[in-house]
Amino acid sequence: MRSVFLVFCLFFATSSLTIYAQSDKQKALEVKRQRVLKELNQLNALLSIDRKKEKSVVSQVEDVNYKIRIRQNLIRITNDQANQLTREINTHQKEIKSLRAQLTELKEDYANMIVKSYKSKSEQSKVMFLLSSENFKQAY
Repeated sequence: MRSVFLVFCLFFATSSLTIYAQSDKQKALEVKRQRVLKELNQLNALLSIDRKKEKSVVSQVEDVNYKIRIRQNLIRITNDQANQLTREINTHQKEIKSLRAQLTELKEDYANMIVKSYKSKSEQSKVMFLLSSENFKQAY
């Protein structure tokens, strides 16, 4: 029983470290995403200002190409975030499966302990009945 408790504690300690490491990656990706979105917004503001001025077609094409690269970078970061979340979901599903197996095993152990306790109690009560008799005839 003590070893089951120790294994249970060890399992939760290692799983919590994994969760913190994964959430740090997720936060880093979110910071990158916010930075790219901010850059995109700044570029949009510059483009709207530049549109007011007359520009050559070449500079407009360059600006649009730059905007496309930024959006592709944003898509890549969003895909990285989705992949990270998928990995976290898979990890949690494995943990749930493992914990369910442990729960089933613990329930079986508990049921066996109850049966053994009941059997030993009934045997002890018969012996106590014999030992509590006042004489041999009563014991018989």
